[in-house]
Amino acid sequence: MKKKAKAFARAISLYDIDPQYFSSLGVKALVCDLDQTLDSPFAKTPSRQAKEFKRSLDERGIKLIILSNNFKKRVKSYAQVLGVTYLPFSLKYFKFRISSFLEKQGLKPEDVIFVGDQLLTDGRYTSKLNGRLILTKPLTKEDNLFTRVFRKLDNGLQKKYEQQNRLGPDISASRSKGENYVLQEKQN
Repeated sequence: MKKKAKAFARAISLYDIDPQYFSSLGVKALVCDLDQTLDSPFAKTPSRQAKEFKRSLDERGIKLIILSNNFKKRVKSYAQVLGVTYLPFSLKYFKFRISSFLEKQGLKPEDVIFVGDQLLTDGRYTSKLNGRLILTKPLTKEDNLFTRVFRKLDNGLQKKYEQQNRLGPDISASRSKGENYVLQEKQN
């Protein structure tokens, strides 16, 4: 019996995926983790890349939504500058809060693509929702203390599932890069 994939696809970073790819899937929204997926965990405002990516999704009629386990103060200030809907302190280990949030947005899990950098959080809720996850590498090597602890466990899981070919195809536009994506712009 073939084991279920843990990710629909994977990429070096969100910014290595051609936005046309999301259009080709016919999704209505991209539900994206904030820290280490959309931006550095220490970015107070959206990076140039995040703003350009959001604009390219808007041009295609795809809504960008931030879903984060981080606190409201951090997520709200970032999301408001970017001009997107958000769910802070989303309790990713449980599906109830995320499911209810999507319903209020008029979305079903099959209408969206979820993007995140950790299987323990992003992979877990996506699986519970029967959603499609694109797993990315962390944008920077910096993590907050809480995430650092789980990152080691998550890296082990990712390595295991990659060996089992359960992380989906690599959809990075530039697959020759073998290293983590590094933000081009200094953060405030």
